[in-house]
Amino acid sequence: MISELKSEASLFSRLYVSCQRRDGNMDEFFRHEHQPFPPSLSTSGSLRQSKKSDLVNCLEELMQPVENRPPYDVSILDGAVIVNMLKPGMAKTFGQYSESIFCQYLKSELSRACRVDVVWDI
Repeated sequence: MISELKSEASLFSRLYVSCQRRDGNMDEFFRHEHQPFPPSLSTSGSLRQSKKSDLVNCLEELMQPVENRPPYDVSILDGAVIVNMLKPGMAKTFGQYSESIFCQYLKSELSRACRVDVVWDI
């Protein structure tokens, strides 16, 4: 713990001195984290473990909904993402899910594009 604090202090001092020597903007300098492992992303130098889906709420707040998307020629979709995105609802079998949910989603995408390609990880 002490060696980690010394390392962070050393890094901070080097960054601070280099900013002064190069006529850097000190306000801009202090807007950013100056640590080898940013505390917002790590704990004691190890990246925090989380699911990608945890980011959705944060990202949704930043996005503005698009009312009218322009038509496009090709839509390339990640099949696994679509399956995870679309809830099964009342479908009890894969066939029901495919017909009533998955294919309906693809048809809605096809109404906005001339061609829809679905790719899957292998």
